[in-house]
Amino acid sequence: RTGQFMRAIGFAYDWLYPSLSSKEGEWIIAELDRRGIQPYLKALASNTFWIASREPNNWMTCIVGGAGIAGMAFGADHPSSNNLTDLAVSRMEGYLNVLGSEGEHNESIGYSGAMRFPIEFFSVHRYWLGGGDNKLLSDQYRSFCNWYMHFIVPPGVNAPFGDSHLD
Repeated sequence: RTGQFMRAIGFAYDWLYPSLSSKEGEWIIAELDRRGIQPYLKALASNTFWIASREPNNWMTCIVGGAGIAGMAFGADHPSSNNLTDLAVSRMEGYLNVLGSEGEHNESIGYSGAMRFPIEFFSVHRYWLGGGDNKLLSDQYRSFCNWYMHFIVPPGVNAPFGDSHLD
């Protein structure tokens, strides 16, 4: 929830920025700092499982990516913005290493949908940088998309997502 919360508030802050009063902007930043950023930084300091794992998973993409999006949105308005963004770039780039040579993911098909978090993150990051290298054009992403499309099933068959099973 923390990653989703930081991501959503980051998007909202960026979109609403021109219409926010300084008091409203300060309130949003203070509350996200209290309820999202500080708990996130505390979890990082404790080397929690989603940051320490040698096999990164969907938790990391959601939490670290959400923090990075908030960091980019807040910019100079929050003192940890650059750190949040820099860590997210590093971890999200590293996350691509979970993909196999044919785009296969290290988690179930349902959880492999968490690839949307790096996709969102790198889309925002490219915009934030004002252009530049488009990481989404990499062979890794293209291979993943092809692998993911192969899980479309014929009519009458339910695809298992999340923790569910075909039976």
